[in-house]
Amino acid sequence: MQTKTPGKAAQVVTVRKRAMVWGLAAAVVTAALVLGWWLLRPAAINPPVIASGNLDPAIVEAIDKAREAVLRRPRSDETWGALGKILIANKLWEDSRVCFLKAERLAKKPLWLYYEGIALYSLGRLEESIDKLREAVRLWESAGEDAPTARLRLGKALMDGHFADEADGQFRRVLAVRGDRPGVRGQESGVKGMAHIGLAQLAYEREDWLSCRHHFEAAYNDPHCRKLAATQLPPVCLRLDDAPAAAKYEKLAAQLPPDLAMNDPFSPISSQRDVTVTKQAQISQAQRLYAMGRAREAVQILSPLLDQYPDDAHVNVIQGKSLCRMDDFDSGRKLLKKATELAADDFEPHFSLAMCLVNEGEKQWSTPDAQAKARELFALAADSARRAIAINPAAGLAHMYLGVSLKYLGQWQAALSSLNEAVHCNPEQWEPHLRLGTAFLEHDQVREARFHLEQANRLSPDNPRIGDELKKLPDVK
Repeated sequence: MQTKTPGKAAQVVTVRKRAMVWGLAAAVVTAALVLGWWLLRPAAINPPVIASGNLDPAIVEAIDKAREAVLRRPRSDETWGALGKILIANKLWEDSRVCFLKAERLAKKPLWLYYEGIALYSLGRLEESIDKLREAVRLWESAGEDAPTARLRLGKALMDGHFADEADGQFRRVLAVRGDRPGVRGQESGVKGMAHIGLAQLAYEREDWLSCRHHFEAAYNDPHCRKLAATQLPPVCLRLDDAPAAAKYEKLAAQLPPDLAMNDPFSPISSQRDVTVTKQAQISQAQRLYAMGRAREAVQILSPLLDQYPDDAHVNVIQGKSLCRMDDFDSGRKLLKKATELAADDFEPHFSLAMCLVNEGEKQWSTPDAQAKARELFALAADSARRAIAINPAAGLAHMYLGVSLKYLGQWQAALSSLNEAVHCNPEQWEPHLRLGTAFLEHDQVREARFHLEQANRLSPDNPRIGDELKKLPDVK
């Protein structure tokens, strides 16, 4: 029997069927790929809309401008990061986290991870914060850079998460960093003192009291954490049966001024030109600049703030002190006098006015024709110092400025009494010893002068002011 072969028409139908099957299969695969991409794609993130009810108008304006920049350039990590920095500076933690997450997705830079870690920590999401901070430190380290501030934050988060050994390692890495070595990011003043604080707290948890005291006392030498260390030392000293030291540190803790803010080179409020920040953040920035001797920059920050808040005593005080440090005594004195009227019961305005009046009076005194004017200034300084002492009798520096004023006014015994009280209140500070030693030297009481000048020199070695006075002492025969 002869087998039939398909005709030409049947072959065409078969080819068409196969093409349809393959086409359908390709369409199904393509659809599956598109669906998979759609389901697995990173969620689109729009810049957050911020409720502006409780924000200063200037901050709202800055946020709006940064948000518009994001909408214009949504693929730029820098625009997202800039918006995030404004939000995190104003403690809008969740909104800032969203921005830094988007910036990180666009460009995995350690700075975005660092900020995201800070936001997560502030939101109480500790494990996620640790992961981000670890990655930021790792990226900086792989780039050959040390970031002590980032390590410090990581150490604190690890300590809070009970990763004691890893936290200890991060704090010790901070202490090992040399600030003059290439690859160290920024002048991170205060970071080593805070690393000692972290190590002291870990030692406290282990009940290793000797190590705990060692690290707290090392931190006490840093003005960025001196008051904090003095506050923590009394119970540690008592554990070591050292009651006199506990009493000493308890007294110091009550007398010391607030600790200086730590200088974080990654801070989103490090430059007023970069970001608009809250009023308090600007005040803190100006205080830090003043403490660093950068009075002109402090004035630049506070001038617009003073226009906006002319009756804020704190702003008037910092601006007044800064202007006086720039030798603009007339302007500074007016602001400080206004601050004493706005906050008559506060110590700081009266103390700051006394300090600036003494500084101005001493400059005038060096010119014989101006000594009458200087005496008027010293009389005003003495009055301001007395008002400050009435509010805080334990303020040694207020007693010192009263003593200096009385010395120039010719009231030697009263001056001596005030300067002695200054040393009694603050024996750990060099300037009261210097002022008392100088007063003794001017009255030829060489033995007493030598004692206090040498004590000042021990507290502040290589201080040129102290060195100049020491040179005036007669040689010991």
